[in-house]
Amino acid sequence: MNYKRIILPMMIVSSLAITAIACGGGDDNEVATTTESVAAPTATKAPVPTPTTKAPEDTPTAKPAPKATAIPVPPKPTPTPKPTATPTPTPTPTPTPTPTPIINLKKFDGLGFSISGDTNTTFTSTGYTETSATSSQGVVSFSYKGTTVIMTWLPSNGITSGGLLADTVATYKQAQPNVTFSALGDSGELTLTEANIKGSYGGLAVNADNGDLLKGILIGSWTCDDAPNPKTSYNLTVTADNLTTLQLRFKRLTDSFKC
Repeated sequence: MNYKRIILPMMIVSSLAITAIACGGGDDNEVATTTESVAAPTATKAPVPTPTTKAPEDTPTAKPAPKATAIPVPPKPTPTPKPTATPTPTPTPTPTPTPTPIINLKKFDGLGFSISGDTNTTFTSTGYTETSATSSQGVVSFSYKGTTVIMTWLPSNGITSGGLLADTVATYKQAQPNVTFSALGDSGELTLTEANIKGSYGGLAVNADNGDLLKGILIGSWTCDDAPNPKTSYNLTVTADNLTTLQLRFKRLTDSFKC
């Protein structure tokens, strides 16, 4: 109960009454006073305080769970390219030279000179001024790769290779009076490689009516000065129906000749 609220009005009322009495004692005239009964104030019950509604407690806001921050993955380092090994060039093997097969060419030899044919050559010899061939005279004949070959040799008796060539051409024409011969190219100097000597050569041709070559003849003449016998002169006659074959075989035979 709130007693302060009751005591305070009562003190005010008492003060007023005392004041009034004091004022009346100084006046001879009697003043009728009216006393008014003042009812004591009814005690007012202090209101029962209404229980204050308890403020709702703040519901704690659920804090969102922190999202895990993705830890950035550092980029993978670019692999350093491995240096490409420069291939060592494989040395090209030096080809082993194929040995030139030794062809055992047949050779006519033993009468002061030699001349080679091929592996299938068959040599036939006879005497020129005598019955049999000797180192000073004779005749040898054979076939050689598409050509017919006749070789004669005699003592030189001082004749030159040019003179011997002219005599041989004349003899050849006289032996075949019914055949018309014409010159085959120009005459000239002949070099024999193996013998290292000089000679002379010339040619004859037998042609058909239309001018085609029927037969070609090449004649070579030379003298071996250092023959074991007195100087010997040689005539080589090669015949073929093909001009190229004729020239190749003639060259091959003269190159193989040795005194």
